[in-house]
Amino acid sequence: MFTPTIPITGYAGWKFLQTTLERQQEAFNSNAAIKNDIDYFNKKLADPISLDDFIADRRLLRITLSSFGLAGEETKGALVKRVLKEGVSDNDALVYRIGNPKYTALATAIPVIDGEIFINSEARQKMIANFERESFNIAVGEVDNNMRLALNYSQEISDIVSRSNSDDAIWYSILGSTPVRTVLEGALSLPPSFQRLDVDRQADILKERAASFLKISSPQDLTDPAVIEKAIQRFQVSEQIKLGPTLATPGYAGVLLLQSSNLN
Repeated sequence: MFTPTIPITGYAGWKFLQTTLERQQEAFNSNAAIKNDIDYFNKKLADPISLDDFIADRRLLRITLSSFGLAGEETKGALVKRVLKEGVSDNDALVYRIGNPKYTALATAIPVIDGEIFINSEARQKMIANFERESFNIAVGEVDNNMRLALNYSQEISDIVSRSNSDDAIWYSILGSTPVRTVLEGALSLPPSFQRLDVDRQADILKERAASFLKISSPQDLTDPAVIEKAIQRFQVSEQIKLGPTLATPGYAGVLLLQSSNLN
């Protein structure tokens, strides 16, 4: 299995990963295990499949859920079944009570009609591309989890903003996405106690801090590539500071320069 190369931690490591991302993703996609999973996925979903058979097929469920950033959730078969069965048309559907935008995307993309699932070729190809990307992100996380968080943030923030129908909805959706909120909590210098606050207060603080630290006037601005990069830079530097860099720390000189720069 291909192991992503990240020779240095912190923001310098992130810049290296950005530079080599396309090449490393292509190398990862060529792995036999990834190719076999994709072949299996296409074969099983070429024709309609019952919801019960879909849920019972743990391998198929794993691949599908991974394509929505829900790797590991295949152990929650009963929950996934109910989410898919109820769908998104009813405002009282379970997916809205879960509050996880990834589950909402799953239920939206895979409608269940008369107890069966049918996913057309175009939709399957999109899911395959997402599966490859998410599988690579997981592999990156095994080397450096902060890099995986940064990757997920850069890939998910635009989706969150585009799916939300109001500024307030964006902030609440951010709070419902673990990688996105984790990166922003680090970028905005929020303490661990932040997560213990009432969710409405959390949303207000995110809004205030983002305006101050990232210089944005609307959560729509979070999709600006320069703002995305600034958030990731601040997150990576904050995590490096937590580690307490020493002369033996890779990229120590770079960390000191970043710490001393005006990140505001």
